[in-house]
Amino acid sequence: MNEFSFRFPDVSTMQLLNMLQDALFLVDRQGRIQVANQAAEQLFGYAPGELLGQSIEIIIPERLRQQHIHQREAFSAHPHNRGMGSSQNLLALRRGGTEFPVDISLSPFETATGFHVCAIVRDMTRYWQQEEALRASEERFSLAVRGSSDGIWDWNVLTGEVFYSARFKELIGYRDAEFPNLFASFESHLHPEDHATVMTALRDHLDGHASYDVEYRLRTKAGVYRWFRARGQVIWDACGRATRMAGSITDITDQKRLQQRFELAVQASPVALLMLDASRRIVLANQAAETLFDYPAGALVGRSVDALVPEEAREQHAAYLASFLAAPAVRTMAANRRLYAQRRDGSRVAVEVGLSPVETDDGLFVLCGVSDITDRLQAIAAVEQARQAAESANRAKSDFLANMSHEIRTPLNAIIGMTELVLQSELKLLQQEYLTTVLESGESLLSIINEILDFARIEAGKIDLIETPFDVRETIGDILKSLAFRAHCKGLELACRIADDVPEFLQGDPVRLRQIIVNLVGNAIKFTEEGEIVLEVTSQPQNESGVVVHVAVSDTGIGIPADKLASIFEAFEQADTSTTRHFGGTGLGLAIACTLVEMMQGRIWVESAVHQGSTFHFSVTLQVASPPEAKRLLADAGRLRGAAVLVVDDNATNRQILELIVTKWGMKPQCAGGGEEALALLHQGRKAGQPLPLVLTDINMPKMDGFALAEQIRQDPSLADARIIALTSGIRVDDSQRCEELRISMHLMKPVKQAELLHAILSVLADSSNSAAASRAPEAPTQPARPMRILLVEDGLANRKLAQGLLERRGHEVTVAEDGQQALDRLAHQSFDLILMDLQMPVMDGFDATREIRNRERRSGGHVPIIALTAHALKDDRQRCLDAGMDDYLTKPIRAQMLYDTIESVMASRPGNTLEMESSKTALRA
Repeated sequence: MNEFSFRFPDVSTMQLLNMLQDALFLVDRQGRIQVANQAAEQLFGYAPGELLGQSIEIIIPERLRQQHIHQREAFSAHPHNRGMGSSQNLLALRRGGTEFPVDISLSPFETATGFHVCAIVRDMTRYWQQEEALRASEERFSLAVRGSSDGIWDWNVLTGEVFYSARFKELIGYRDAEFPNLFASFESHLHPEDHATVMTALRDHLDGHASYDVEYRLRTKAGVYRWFRARGQVIWDACGRATRMAGSITDITDQKRLQQRFELAVQASPVALLMLDASRRIVLANQAAETLFDYPAGALVGRSVDALVPEEAREQHAAYLASFLAAPAVRTMAANRRLYAQRRDGSRVAVEVGLSPVETDDGLFVLCGVSDITDRLQAIAAVEQARQAAESANRAKSDFLANMSHEIRTPLNAIIGMTELVLQSELKLLQQEYLTTVLESGESLLSIINEILDFARIEAGKIDLIETPFDVRETIGDILKSLAFRAHCKGLELACRIADDVPEFLQGDPVRLRQIIVNLVGNAIKFTEEGEIVLEVTSQPQNESGVVVHVAVSDTGIGIPADKLASIFEAFEQADTSTTRHFGGTGLGLAIACTLVEMMQGRIWVESAVHQGSTFHFSVTLQVASPPEAKRLLADAGRLRGAAVLVVDDNATNRQILELIVTKWGMKPQCAGGGEEALALLHQGRKAGQPLPLVLTDINMPKMDGFALAEQIRQDPSLADARIIALTSGIRVDDSQRCEELRISMHLMKPVKQAELLHAILSVLADSSNSAAASRAPEAPTQPARPMRILLVEDGLANRKLAQGLLERRGHEVTVAEDGQQALDRLAHQSFDLILMDLQMPVMDGFDATREIRNRERRSGGHVPIIALTAHALKDDRQRCLDAGMDDYLTKPIRAQMLYDTIESVMASRPGNTLEMESSKTALRA
């Protein structure tokens, strides 16, 4: 108790107040709370003692407080016992802001400390809820009575007097005074045919033998009869005599008419209809039901519905109907399986049964609609047969595509591969020119075949997307590397700009992404005669769906007419049909790219104008992937922070891209648009005491090219220690020699990948001796770590010679088998480090041969790596090879470097990086 506390003579008084169920407050004249019992604290949500000293208005809603203050002051001026809330809604406020109704009793009294008021507060929430419920109930009852069509009667059995309500008399057309309150009045209006029925029902009920629920007809004042249903209940006295009976009548004339119409509608329905009662007895059957089940007219009524159910299904049928009656609702019986009914002669018919509950005064009935679905099942069977035929045709189409792929790629493999081998030998200039034309034609034919097969696979739905993490910058860099030679041969600059906010690793299908970009950049190269092609990658901030990656490919080519922009992505369409003859191509590339983008839930579009170039855009949503642990190189970029570098390139786009890249690594670049400007910047830096120790220079520049710039740098003693990395758009025969002569540290092919450039810069700056580094220009493949014994299984002579030549060129020992059975025979007597296995061969194909090899290995141990060599290029081919036990898969035509890389990859993945030749030898002996 604080200083505001009201003081009682002893503690027991407060305990007594706390025993009250109602809230109690003692308030002084100023409205301050002196005492609040526990019920008050609990009712208003306050802690013990927290209300003491507070203004009583703390429990009054804020909008009512000023009014309450006036009322409190008026009460203090004229105090008297009074109650509040009985005739009006008083609202109080809980601590949490909740308002609720209350009833308040006020009692004034004087104490030694002055005038006080005792306020007892009662929560009226439940009372008002009950009042509201009662009020609503009364309203509903009154509304029900006013809206009821029933007439009430009350019969004094002993005197014969009957009270008929005004509604009762109104139902038969009489005013209150016109219909005497006598039993005889009712009896005289009964239809003669119903008199005996009613009297019998009354006697049975008065004797206590049955309830009184009867239908009869009463004559109205107009002289017509209407149907009524009467219900009543007798009251017996202490001696067991019937003294009084009361009840109601309901006009059911319209129901009777509806029942008649219902029966007529049931009979007229073309669908077989049955009405069942709760005991599964048929109470109504139309003519269609009698016809369906082959019963005479009226013969179904009274029978159990089990007569129409095959014997083996009756128990299950009875259980189903019982569950339906327990929870009646419109439903189809046995919708997920075939249902059969039984005719009178025992034959079966396939049916569909619809069930509908029918509520009546006599209880719940079930209306069953039974449909013969024999014709429908036959139609479904026909559709299924057509579907299977279509699938068979689809499979035949897929098999045809696979065979066509094999038949076309197999000779192409020999054409391209053999041509490459010959081109690497000593040839006359004219011979080299002719063979180069052959190689280019073969490559062009392969590209066309790939597009046609891809389009066919897309049409057949045979292309699936894979989900795998990939390095965005590495992937796009590799893509552009493969296209750089084509661009540089036409004298085009090929540049790539990837925004810093594009995530480093994404989850998606890098193979299909590569296919889209190769198509767009390849088209840009094809339709551009001079200028540049720029690929730009940006992204939007990540959301719950992933990252939206936007790719734009811009060129300075011929452009596309406005009226052709809408159709450019359609199959077999080009902006001008003459372009096919002039530039080549199938017109399928953009259609394939469009479909692949749509499969990735993205979109593709183009902006172009004739003679002003084109920009193809596409955007896809991809998930951000976690970087692999092996990405250590980028972490080393911090070592470059603050290092000065000179970027030299006559192409502004490439210059800007290189500047952005090295700036991101923390380097301090200066840029020059040519050799002369670069020399000037190098001299300025030397004089200012801020030398430029690293030069990134393009080789292909007008006036002074990169080699001439390097020569000037090496001839100037003040600049000679600068380290040079050359970036070239095309490789010439003497480039490596020139790089070595000019002590150029690195020689990189444009467009250069960021990781590749970073590695080069780190390597060059770490080379303290500043000696000339080996050129990074593409060279002939180096010899493997050691020769291997390889079994080549191939039935085609040309392809066999090609693969054998490529392998022997690397120093491998090659043994040849022309089919799978020969391969097994060779393996029974020789051991091999590796097997190259064709798939489609006579006698025994590559799949069966591989499975037999793996079966032998399971018995004896060991594992010989097997790489598939196949012209198949359809969906799941790779997975089929892996499932058969092969280690990797190469699609024909086989390219030399691709073959070498795959072999090295497979062998490098062997456990412990060993070949286990002895184990393999033992494992494969028959």
